[in-house]
Amino acid sequence: MGTGKKVLIVLLLMACSYGAGFLTASDVAWQDVRSAFDGLGDDIDHETPFISNPPLDSLDRVYVEEVVDGDTIDVRFPSQKSERVRLLGIDTPESYGDNDPSKWLGIDDAIVLDSWGIKAKEFTTQELAHSCVYLQYDPVAGERGYYGRLLAYVILENETNFNALLIEEGYARAYTSAECEYLETFVALEEEAQDKGKGVWSDASYAAKEGVQIDTINPYEEYVVITNYTDDPIEMAGWTLEDKAGYVYSFPTGFVLEAGKTVRVHTFAGEDTETSLYWSNTENIWNNSSDEAYLYDKAHSRVDEFIY
Repeated sequence: MGTGKKVLIVLLLMACSYGAGFLTASDVAWQDVRSAFDGLGDDIDHETPFISNPPLDSLDRVYVEEVVDGDTIDVRFPSQKSERVRLLGIDTPESYGDNDPSKWLGIDDAIVLDSWGIKAKEFTTQELAHSCVYLQYDPVAGERGYYGRLLAYVILENETNFNALLIEEGYARAYTSAECEYLETFVALEEEAQDKGKGVWSDASYAAKEGVQIDTINPYEEYVVITNYTDDPIEMAGWTLEDKAGYVYSFPTGFVLEAGKTVRVHTFAGEDTETSLYWSNTENIWNNSSDEAYLYDKAHSRVDEFIY
């Protein structure tokens, strides 16, 4: 039977199950849904190396109700209990913005990460939404994380470790801030994806940086990140940051950007510090879709530009 027909059957079964008290944990209804989903995903041609899963019948089988983000899903157990699951050992870019490029080797542009966050969510939705998968917990990481979410490897019907697949295809990086059983494997898969330039890594650049540069612009949070890549402190009084619409920010007297340090120039008002400066505008400066930023020194020579 084709996948399309199976999905239709599942939808009909689910509709009937809800009408017959499916939300009251009808075991028969759940078994019908499980049976209808048997085989879905078998035609997905993914083989992730180095991962050996326990037997599927020893794992929790769940229904994916919703994909929240590339690495986060909402699932329903046979008991009808719903849980949020954070895919263990990995991190995809956020699909709603506010990404931190410092966590991604060779990527300085938060807007690039925003784009790949959307793509990662689309990939996870395509592969997991409204299907049955298996949850494998980790003896090192434990079953729940700091926010109370389940932590798990998601295993597909064809026994593919989906967490590993996301890294292998370049939609995720290995999450090295916490231990898990497959961490070394995930790091190796990330390095391989970087070498092949897959997914997000196709936009990475590993060239050495020089001078003072605009690293990125976050148009959602309205700030610009500027870094001093020289070996000396830079006195930036008289320097300006400008956009293509003619807005001009002048760096304050006495501001020094130390060697190797970064400063964020925020659009709105605030109290200046060594790492944060405030433009004190009352309106947004940076367009979400595209814009241009230019950095000039005190002689008004263009030092750098950033176009997205």
